[in-house]
Amino acid sequence: MAFLLADDEKYQNPFHDNIQQKNDERVGRFNGSNSLDSSQPKSGYEGSNFRIEYKAFPKDNVNPKTVRGCLPYDVQKKFDEFSDNFNIEEKCVRIWTLQSPLYKTLTKALYQDDKYQIRKYIPLIRGINKYLVSPTNRSYITYRSSHMSDKQFNTYKLGNIYRAPS
Repeated sequence: MAFLLADDEKYQNPFHDNIQQKNDERVGRFNGSNSLDSSQPKSGYEGSNFRIEYKAFPKDNVNPKTVRGCLPYDVQKKFDEFSDNFNIEEKCVRIWTLQSPLYKTLTKALYQDDKYQIRKYIPLIRGINKYLVSPTNRSYITYRSSHMSDKQFNTYKLGNIYRAPS
């Protein structure tokens, strides 16, 4: 997984109305006392609930029924409106990039390594990953950024494998 770290939020998301508020929220999630306040990873990749659930759900089970079934009702309606020209993996990526509470819910589940929430959304996660790692002749830019403090950065050790949730 590659990360795009940029100082200019407008470049990453030109449609966002209140850039400063969004940046303050991101900083606050690491400096405040909330569920995303994480000075070090909750678990290593090898023993994480994410890895267990990911391996337990076969990539061939990513289909419209499993993906739609894991989505909240309001997001299901948006899913149903997608063109039939999009394959399931493209629909997963489009769902991920919607402005909906789903992004925050899934990010929180990944930060907390929440087995039950990860299990619920694993069809969507598998679909996104399948899309991003599929061979293609097309060029893509994906936008979701990840922020961490110096304290967090210094907890990572060379040679270890980590899963960065956002």
